[in-house]
Amino acid sequence: MHKPLSILAAALLAGCSITPAHVTPQVPAITLASAQQSAFATSPAAASQAPWWEFFDDARLAQLIHSALAHNLDIAQAQASLQAARAVLDERQLDQLPGVTGQAGWQRTLQQDTPATRSASTSSRIGFDAQWELDLFGRLAHLSRAAAARSVAVQADLHQLQLTIAAEVVRAPTSRLWARSRRWH
Repeated sequence: MHKPLSILAAALLAGCSITPAHVTPQVPAITLASAQQSAFATSPAAASQAPWWEFFDDARLAQLIHSALAHNLDIAQAQASLQAARAVLDERQLDQLPGVTGQAGWQRTLQQDTPATRSASTSSRIGFDAQWELDLFGRLAHLSRAAAARSVAVQADLHQLQLTIAAEVVRAPTSRLWARSRRWH
């Protein structure tokens, strides 16, 4: 009777411990089908770090974009969300490590028993705790990977918001210029 139950319990526990490993999909590099591509090519690191609006070579426009990016409340909120996501990631990574706490205390009391006698007492205490959760079923590792993915997603959202705000700042004057040029033709 005990043998079938123990085999069933072992099979159930083994099934819980097998979780598929998350594999990040590979994204192929984007290539342009242009004969002049080499004339405009820059290093990928330089292209991704340089603000795209500097192409216009307009100091006033660059100043407007920098001001919009510095004073936009949506960006401030997205930056706070990024800090929160990174804090959760730090917590999830620390969950995989042992936790150690300690405490110490000392107290002295003076008590008057009668008008003529007093008694003094001192007490001290020291405490120490250590705990560690074994990640048998991969729960902590999955939580850590999920927090890392969330942090990357929030950072991408922040970058997208910054690009959108910069594009909106550029769109307003270019729309006026385009409208003026259409009236003269």
